[in-house]
Amino acid sequence: MTDYEIRQQVLQHLYDNRRTHSDGLSVPNIAESLELDIETIKTAARQLDDLYQVRYEKTTGGKGTVTITTDGVTEIEGVGGSTPITVNQNTFNTSSESGNSNVNVGDGTFNSTQTTNISVTDIIEKLNALEAPPEEKEEAKSLVTQLTHNPLICAVVGGAVSGLV
Repeated sequence: MTDYEIRQQVLQHLYDNRRTHSDGLSVPNIAESLELDIETIKTAARQLDDLYQVRYEKTTGGKGTVTITTDGVTEIEGVGGSTPITVNQNTFNTSSESGNSNVNVGDGTFNSTQTTNISVTDIIEKLNALEAPPEEKEEAKSLVTQLTHNPLICAVVGGAVSGLV
C-alpha cells in the first residue's frame, strides 16, 4: 500500500468519525480500526499535518491525537483543495514620451495589477520539494503556519485562510 493510499484511509476514517470525536482520535485507535501499525499511522499523520489536512498533536507516551481540519474535510468531499490565497501586486509605472501621440500604458492611469493565486497546501508542497536543508524547510513551514494562524492576516484575507487553522 502506498503512502497516498494510507493517508486517504486515515483521512476517511477521521472524516467518518469527525462528529462523534470532534476532539480527534488517538493514533492507537486509528491503527486498530484500520488494522495498521502505529508507526505507519504516525507517519501518515505527520504527512497529512504537513498538508494541513489534519492536526497531529503528540501526547504523553508519544502516541498522539489526530483531528481532521477543514482542508481534510474538503479533500474527502472532493470540492477542491485548500482555499487559495489571492495576492494582488500593484505596480506604478512612470514613463516619459516625447514626439508621440496616442500613447497608452496599462489602464491609462499608469497603474497595473498582477493577481496570483496559490494555496497554502501548494506552498507547503513546494517547500517540501525544495533542495534545502531540512531545518530551513521546517523554519519556512513554521512561518507559513504562523501566517495562517494570525487573526489579523485572516481578517485581511477575508477568512480565506481561517479554515486552515
